[in-house]
Amino acid sequence: MEDFIQTNIICPSCSASLSVRIKTGTDRDKVNIVCPVCKTKNRMSAFAEKKTSNDETTLTDETEITTGGKSTGRLVTATGISHRLKEGMNVVGRKAATSDATIQIDTTNRRMSRRHVIIEVVRTGNGSVTHYIENVRDKKNSTTVNGRNVEDDDRLILRNNDRICLAGDELTFITD
Repeated sequence: MEDFIQTNIICPSCSASLSVRIKTGTDRDKVNIVCPVCKTKNRMSAFAEKKTSNDETTLTDETEITTGGKSTGRLVTATGISHRLKEGMNVVGRKAATSDATIQIDTTNRRMSRRHVIIEVVRTGNGSVTHYIENVRDKKNSTTVNGRNVEDDDRLILRNNDRICLAGDELTFITD
């Protein structure tokens, strides 16, 4: 059995925090990584290493990718999985091989679109942050916020602990 090292790195293009698993002894100059957020391809050596609080590298059997740069809120699934939002446009949709959503929800619910809603995070001049949610155009499946249908022309402001339902799958919006 081969040993693997889990390490946390920062994308040089978009500042996304990535947790990757590599084979022990691998030359980082020879490993290419495609950032799941900005889709930029870089050599692993170009990524800055992110130090953890205990500054240790641990062995693991799984790879986890966390998207987003500076955290400005998050979406939490019913199973407790947290997805950080970043400033700008966050496309939320069902995880699929052909999905280009920046936040991909792992679900078996085929009614959730691969590009279901957009959550825009806007920082104002005084430093406060506003979160807007709107449907992706021409989407056929429903979106509700706290039980209220989100129509195609709606652009709603999200508040802490709002319940967002994407075609039956519930997410909770949390401000950080």
